[in-house]
Amino acid sequence: MFETIKKYKANLMIKKSVKSLEKGDFDSALKLIEDLLKIFPKCEKALYLKGRIYQFLGEYNKSLTCYDDIIHINPKYFFVWVEKALLLSSLKKYDDALKVLNEGLSININNQELIELKVKIFRESGRYDEGLEYANHVLNDINKELGMGIKASVLMAMGSCNDAYGCFYSLYDSNKKNISACFGLSSASYCLGNLEDAIDFLKKCIELNNDNLMFHLLYASYLIENKSYNHALDILNETLKSYADFNFYYLKGLCLEFLNKEEDAQKYYEKGLNLALVSLEAYNDESSSEMISVILERLNSPDEAKKYFDKFKKLNSRD
Repeated sequence: MFETIKKYKANLMIKKSVKSLEKGDFDSALKLIEDLLKIFPKCEKALYLKGRIYQFLGEYNKSLTCYDDIIHINPKYFFVWVEKALLLSSLKKYDDALKVLNEGLSININNQELIELKVKIFRESGRYDEGLEYANHVLNDINKELGMGIKASVLMAMGSCNDAYGCFYSLYDSNKKNISACFGLSSASYCLGNLEDAIDFLKKCIELNNDNLMFHLLYASYLIENKSYNHALDILNETLKSYADFNFYYLKGLCLEFLNKEEDAQKYYEKGLNLALVSLEAYNDESSSEMISVILERLNSPDEAKKYFDKFKKLNSRD
């Protein structure tokens, strides 16, 4: 009974800490976790959340120490290997990140997320030959489907779109419901200048997963690029019933502008701008800053647009 009460209290403190974190109150979130760790010093959830809080605060060494503590407690908790490698990669410590993943894979044998992240780091660091070599190893010795997919991702990063298309099509041919293959084919088709094919494969992606906002966003963008403005508008109107997102308001404004409905376009640009400003204040992320700049350009405010674009560049180049 006593242990049950302690666990209930621990879960309650974690929930409170998460709520404080969502409000941006890092001090309160951290204090709650510190108090919890006095009761359960080996609580993986608490240590993980502590590591995340330190990341938000930019105290990366303390964050890494938290992840190391979790690894010491439970090395089979593969997600902490992922988190540690991601943090090192974001700091451009690619060799250290790969070392972490190799160590994680020696314990969590053939774990798909660790394998995919390893290839992602090869791509981001421009080590394409190593990425292809590793992808071929996975393809031939571990999992053919997984290996083919990560090989295609490296080829796309290299700009070898024809070869990437071939890999993605091989996956799609064996399983028409493979959403990664469908999305890969859409991306490769777009890269090759085949906009109609890119649109068709994205439509299949949406049929397989209607909840993925990125699919809807790209689908509408490709339709606009294809000058299918009314079709794009139908998609955006339907999506905006469920998701009030500044990107979709911007695209709706774009459609209306291209349909010579300038006054209506301005209203949706302004809605998108207001949402993006709220997002920027809450999260200070580069995507919001970039979109604010883009919308301000459409609203003929070039000086203000430049200010936000400079902020976007600064955020996008931070270590």
